[in-house]
Amino acid sequence: MHKVGELFAGKKIKNDVALLFEDVELDRMAVNEKAGILKLYIKDTRLIVKQEIRELERELSRKLQIKGVSKIQVVEKYTLPGVYTPKKWFENYSDSISLELMENDKFLYTMYHESEFSFKDDKTLVISLPDNIVFRNRQDDLRHVIDKIAFDRFGYALEFDFEYIKPKKSRYKEESEARVKQRIEKSIREYEDAGKSVTETESKIESAENINDTNAPDNKDKAENKPQDRGASYNKGIKGRKNLRHEKGEKQYKMVKSDNPDVLFGRDFDGNSIELAEIRDEIGEAIVRGRIISIDTRFFEKTGKYMMKLELSDFTDSIKVKFFFNEEFYKEFSAKINEGDFISVKGIVTEDKFDREIEVNSPVGVKKISDFRTPREDNSAYKRVELHCHTKMSDMDGVSAVEDIIKQAEHFGHKALAVTDHGNVQAFPLANHAKLKNKDFKILYGVEGYLVNDLQKTVTNDKGQKLDGTFVVFDIETTGFSPCTDEIIEIGAVKVENLKVTERYSTFVHPVNKVISPRIQALTSIDNAMVKDAPTIDTVLPEFLSFCGDAVLVAHNADFDVSFIKANAERLGIPTDITYVDTMGISRYLFPEMAKHNLDAVCKKLKLVNEHHHRAVDDAAVTAKIFEKMITMLYEHEIYDLKDLKEKGVMPKESVAKLHYYHVIILAKNEIGRRNLYKLVSMSNVEYFHTRPKIPKSMIAKYREGLIIGSACERGEIYSALVRGEDSAVV
Repeated sequence: MHKVGELFAGKKIKNDVALLFEDVELDRMAVNEKAGILKLYIKDTRLIVKQEIRELERELSRKLQIKGVSKIQVVEKYTLPGVYTPKKWFENYSDSISLELMENDKFLYTMYHESEFSFKDDKTLVISLPDNIVFRNRQDDLRHVIDKIAFDRFGYALEFDFEYIKPKKSRYKEESEARVKQRIEKSIREYEDAGKSVTETESKIESAENINDTNAPDNKDKAENKPQDRGASYNKGIKGRKNLRHEKGEKQYKMVKSDNPDVLFGRDFDGNSIELAEIRDEIGEAIVRGRIISIDTRFFEKTGKYMMKLELSDFTDSIKVKFFFNEEFYKEFSAKINEGDFISVKGIVTEDKFDREIEVNSPVGVKKISDFRTPREDNSAYKRVELHCHTKMSDMDGVSAVEDIIKQAEHFGHKALAVTDHGNVQAFPLANHAKLKNKDFKILYGVEGYLVNDLQKTVTNDKGQKLDGTFVVFDIETTGFSPCTDEIIEIGAVKVENLKVTERYSTFVHPVNKVISPRIQALTSIDNAMVKDAPTIDTVLPEFLSFCGDAVLVAHNADFDVSFIKANAERLGIPTDITYVDTMGISRYLFPEMAKHNLDAVCKKLKLVNEHHHRAVDDAAVTAKIFEKMITMLYEHEIYDLKDLKEKGVMPKESVAKLHYYHVIILAKNEIGRRNLYKLVSMSNVEYFHTRPKIPKSMIAKYREGLIIGSACERGEIYSALVRGEDSAVV
């Protein structure tokens, strides 16, 4: 039996992907040579969500270099344990169904999100849909997709009931109606403007006809020229695709003039242009259009000729147009064009033998055209205010100048814009001097900071207990990272009295409303079968609290573990008055030179071995050894009880700067706030800089006046941080 992990050999696969898939069974492989797709058929007893499957496909597509294969597709099949009822399966796999619908059918995706789902019994899925004719017509399509995924992938034979509810009038519907109304009004305005343009054009034509009146003396000769004579002159002068006319007997070239004032070179032409992105090979004569990005000119002394190259872009791709001129034509043509002009060119699209690039050669005409770009519009009935905007002052996150962004926001009809660059305020002066058409438009000044929590307490709720008293060092494993929605699956603890281990406690916990995800299984080595027959938390928690008694609790990153104990105790109506100590906080106090303070890093520092990391009882045992060594070190710092530890064990600046950061938006609401914002940014760059300018939570509390604090994008899930060995977040 082959494993997916065999494909990872010698490849630098992401740690979390490798950890999750290395032991998954690889049933078979098949190659579709025509489509260039390699299909991997996998089997597993764990439910792996579609987002993780997509990540595996991306990783393998990038890292496996297989001839004739451009894409790798994973086809999964599961044999889930009995803990997965159809209801629990759907709750855990609903987002995956949503992702597949979004990728394959946008309407079904919308329909899916407009629906409500419930189970009437173990096999019957009730789908409640807004009552409209379109949803009724496509209900069978939605049923087919869900049924196929459930049966083919998981072996569930579901039955379906559809209910229709009266759709609620929502803000989104009102916005949609307002947007349609705006588009109709815009179309009417454009139609009216087009009518004016036609009238103006007719007037110009009439004026031109009057000027070219055949009765006028100056135009008599022109009137006598018949159409066929003009055609003969054209054919004789142009000679097919030649733009230049050489008058016999003279050594002088003259550029053919066109009656169209927009023609810059050669003759006038009509026809549809081709998008540059569609040009992949020689296609012969074609019309292209674009904006002149650059103009490159070279002079050849040997021939006395000028070569000019115009690089055009139509914003789908770019191409070069090549001309050869003598000095007279070069001066005349170069005076008419500039970088940034929009032009249309008719010529031969071919591969240049010298440059080995697809170019436009032998142009028969060049016309000046108007800007064909369609400006972006915000047709929303309720205009947004962007409170998280990066300019080019944000390294790797923004490329636009703040003046251009403000101009665009004004064009959209927005009332305000917040400038929030990463860790700096360098765009503020430019934003302050931006020219505003709307005097009521407001610029909000802020920053996206790198927040670190330096307020994590080493000791919580102390009562002056001595360090040689009774402690319970414990650790828990959970289905996730939220004490509100996730559940405890294991508790391990050791009791320490007079610096010696006297008792141990260890048990699995059966989660009532959650199943253990593949990621948590990979992290903890605990699967659903192991906790199937375990007692539930309402039995385990009173036992654990009885084991602890009046002892002080000790844990590594204790806020996380204690938050689950308190949340479950509150749900069960059990009063708690817990004193607890965080060995991670003690580590930051004792070892400020360390970059990381997770359990593995501290074990390495103290030369301890933890053979089964992320198993509760083993983590608790090694944490107890860590705590014993730390107590000896604290005695050297003249710290003998929890009160001394709380007062003296303050995190030094070196440790604060090395804390794991989280993004935070800080906006100044007045002049006091702007000054405080400047203080925070200066302090973060001078006193707390470590890879990035960190802003301590304590400093935000100190300079809180005049500031608005908001959430921001979060880089990386907590799980990813754990896999990388970083300190976990406090939930």
